[in-house]
Amino acid sequence: MPFRIEYSDQAFADFNALRPQNIPPTRKLIGSFPHDRWLIGGPSSDYSQQDLDVREMRNGPITLVYELDHANEVVRLLRILAVAD
Repeated sequence: MPFRIEYSDQAFADFNALRPQNIPPTRKLIGSFPHDRWLIGGPSSDYSQQDLDVREMRNGPITLVYELDHANEVVRLLRILAVAD
């Protein structure tokens, strides 16, 4: 079963801001990861907190910053950032 995806308020605002920018469907990019791909994301340098597993991963034109809750199989998106060309 894939990880459940939750959005922080900031990630939801990021998502809404990216929609009119003609970035490929952001929701599709977020939902296109197989179960174990979330584990591949590297530690995030911007959101380092000792008690949380915060990672970031690039998928095409976006970078996802997320908290990975292994025990409950939940990915909590913290930021969705457009990748600068």
